[in-house]
Amino acid sequence: GIVDSLVTHPHSPVIMALRKFNRLENDVEMQLIVDERSELERRVIAHDLHAAVSPFVRPVAGLHFHRLLIERHKLYCGPDHPLFGSAAVMTRVTLAPHPFVLRSYMGRMDEEQFQEMNVRAVANNMEAMLTLILTGNYIGLLPDHLAERWVQEEQLWPVSAPAIEQVSHHSLVILRSLDLSTAAATLVPLILAEINALALVEVPPPQMHPKSMHRP
Repeated sequence: GIVDSLVTHPHSPVIMALRKFNRLENDVEMQLIVDERSELERRVIAHDLHAAVSPFVRPVAGLHFHRLLIERHKLYCGPDHPLFGSAAVMTRVTLAPHPFVLRSYMGRMDEEQFQEMNVRAVANNMEAMLTLILTGNYIGLLPDHLAERWVQEEQLWPVSAPAIEQVSHHSLVILRSLDLSTAAATLVPLILAEINALALVEVPPPQMHPKSMHRP
């Protein structure tokens, strides 16, 4: 299993690991599930999934988390939004008037962290979040790797808001006590072998403002 929208992450090890796995002689029927973090964890515990890739939020009894990569989340708005093209540094106070999209899949963590924001919409996955922000009516958090294409096409603008930017640590989640199946025991080391050390280093991301785009 995997959370949505990791396919655009430049350091995601999943595609290369699956490619190498399928070069090996096997008769495995692969099943890849996209779901929310909590549901993926539940399904690994229930033995419905051999493993999952998802953000690490807190330890879960019976699960082992292998660090895979870091995902940086910045604030974005779409065309015609008042903040589109602005280089001003925004605070929680100056952002408060703008309609904000809350991530339901983050549960109470987002509700508590953004309780002072003007929450006017809720998204249960990244595609829903992206769709709402692209309307130009909302601001919301997106992974920088997912937003990059839309920034370059001048359909998204990264709002400078250091106070609410986030870093998500993604892990490979497996059961701590259960022996893996032959297929999973082969695939898990392939995934871990593809980890890029640079993907685990927290450094400020480069600015992605379109080169020719400025507002007075």
